[in-house]
Parts: sequence; structure tokens; C-alpha cells
Amino acid sequence: MNFLRLLQFWRKPKDQPDSPRDDRISRGASGERFAERELKRAGCKIIARDVKDKHGQLDLVVRPPEGGVAVVEVRASKRADQGRDLDMLPHSKQQQVIRTARRLLVSRKLWQRGQNLRFDAVFVQLDERGKAISARHIPNAFQATQRDWF
Repeated sequence: MNFLRLLQFWRKPKDQPDSPRDDRISRGASGERFAERELKRAGCKIIARDVKDKHGQLDLVVRPPEGGVAVVEVRASKRADQGRDLDMLPHSKQQQVIRTARRLLVSRKLWQRGQNLRFDAVFVQLDERGKAISARHIPNAFQATQRDWF
């Protein structure tokens, strides 16, 4: 058997994730794309997506129809009970998003003092294959205190 045939034999199909981490990443990416489409449909303008630095990442930064800036945390899940969405966004994750927003929004000039700023969440329901089927947008899902921000 030559090397290329051996490689093809051992290679996994493209639609099959290599590990649970790969599966989680593909679920997250699918959820973020779906959330972005839903937010656009609701009238939001996408300012930035996947804004990263070495300490954290912001899924989406949008301009809502009423103005200001919204940092959107997207959570995708195959869970059936979507009634307990905020349980998927623990306080530690909220604090991480706030700290990351504080650094990145100002340094990349995505937000200026005096503009309204809010932290939203979008919870995306996935089917058993990981395809997004519905989304629930919660404006002002959590708040940054003055102490968090300055």
C-alpha cells in the first residue's frame, strides 16, 4: 500500500469531528453563524466577530437598531430544556466577557465613552447532528458595574 492510500485509509470523513473538542468548536461556530443571521434579521448591524486577544474573546459586537453597542455572547447547546438558558452563562464567564470587552472595545475603537453599552446573550438550540434550529436573544443578559468597567 503506498503512502497516499494509507493516508486516505486512516483519514476521518470531513463531516466527522476528530475529538470532543473539535465537536464543541464546530457546534460553537455553527451557533455563532446562526446567531449572527438572527441578529441581522432583527435589525442589528455586525461591527465585529470573533474579536480576540491573549486573555479572551468576544463572539459578536453589534450595533442594535436603537443605537449604542452590544457585546453578544453566543451559547450553543443540544439540550432540549431551553428554559434555563442563563444557567449556561455562569457569573465567571460574564466577568471574563466584561474584562475582555473593557480591553478590546476601547483599544480597537469599537466603542467610545458616552455610547450606550450592553451585554446580550444568544442561546442557540442545536439538533442531534449539531445543526442550529432556533435561537433566543436576551438583550441586557448581564450588567457591568462601574467597578468592573473602570
